[in-house]
Amino acid sequence: MAKKLKAYQCRECGRQALISPGYCPNCRSNNSYTSVDVEGKGKIFSYTTVHICEERLQSEVPYLLAVIESENGLRLIGRLSKPWRKPVIIGNQVELIDVKDGTNIFMQIVD
Repeated sequence: MAKKLKAYQCRECGRQALISPGYCPNCRSNNSYTSVDVEGKGKIFSYTTVHICEERLQSEVPYLLAVIESENGLRLIGRLSKPWRKPVIIGNQVELIDVKDGTNIFMQIVD
């Protein structure tokens, strides 16, 4: 079961964002965002393999960083968990399984 993502939703028009802006760029209302939980599922929009990283993550290379497009259209960056159960392909379905040191960890959904 996927964990939830924290997002912000405009009370006036329903637009969602990952960080709470001071005003809604869609309807221009001020301070109208409220915190909401959204389903931690989506698909791989793009990805890259990291081979060189900061020292604290050196034991984990190579690892995959991916841009995930959530089911409601929000895009965020996260890591894909190992082992990669099938070839990583743009469009594959993923779900949020953990948040480690502020980084979202996603796992590919195996059909």
